[in-house]
Amino acid sequence: MAQRRKWNKTLVIQEIKLLNFKLGRKPSKRDSSNLYSLTRQYFGSWNNALNRAGFKVNFLQVPSIPQKLNEDLAYLIGLIITDGHIVYEDTPGRYKVLIYSSYPEEKELIIALIQKLFKYSPGVSIRKNIGFSKKPNYEVRISSKNVAEFFINKIKIPSGAKSKIVRVPPYLFVMDKKIISSFVRGIIDGDGSIAKSHVKIASGSIKFLEDFKRLLNRININSGNITSEKNSGTFILYLSSKDNLSRLYHLLYDSHGYSYPRKKRSWEDLKNRCES
Repeated sequence: MAQRRKWNKTLVIQEIKLLNFKLGRKPSKRDSSNLYSLTRQYFGSWNNALNRAGFKVNFLQVPSIPQKLNEDLAYLIGLIITDGHIVYEDTPGRYKVLIYSSYPEEKELIIALIQKLFKYSPGVSIRKNIGFSKKPNYEVRISSKNVAEFFINKIKIPSGAKSKIVRVPPYLFVMDKKIISSFVRGIIDGDGSIAKSHVKIASGSIKFLEDFKRLLNRININSGNITSEKNSGTFILYLSSKDNLSRLYHLLYDSHGYSYPRKKRSWEDLKNRCES
């Protein structure tokens, strides 16, 4: 590259394309420190220059972190506790918040919720389900250290394997009914089982179910005793009183917040049986 060359945007783009031809691949900023410096000078960043040169570029997104707990965030917290996973490793690119679902409409709901709360468009991957199910398993992904630290440090969701140690975030106990109900809806949508006469919440953490039972009491919903499934390491909390189930349905759905359609349909059927 000529030392005294008079550069402009057009010449920088030409140099990028020439480097692409020489390398036989999309160039990276490490391939030419001088060209990298020129792209920053004329385009603001390497990725901006690559984009202008016609290359597909994944621009770094900077999520907006919510400043206070609201109903939508409470619902998302419930989904992450039940159907999510936080990766936090001291390696670039290894900070992720993941949420899983096998239903396309739920995947789209999770994407919309993340976009609304964090001003961030999450990545989506399809993983093969293990076993007899042929449904795809969608992984919705927030690749951000700041978001991972937000959920770990402020929301108090453990990273890594959390099923046996997770707890209900303590600040939820002083929130109003709408926020608590949104969190409960997220927990039941993520990992609750709605049958003809009861709702079942399962967890590997007995402390979580004890917390959850106390949280239900805060919104005047009584639940049964916590039992354990033999030889499975799983604990179960049942809600079976018709009066409680009917009142809980209205607490969960009268606010018209986010919810999984299939779970809401099951709740409606259960509510109708309770009120008939």
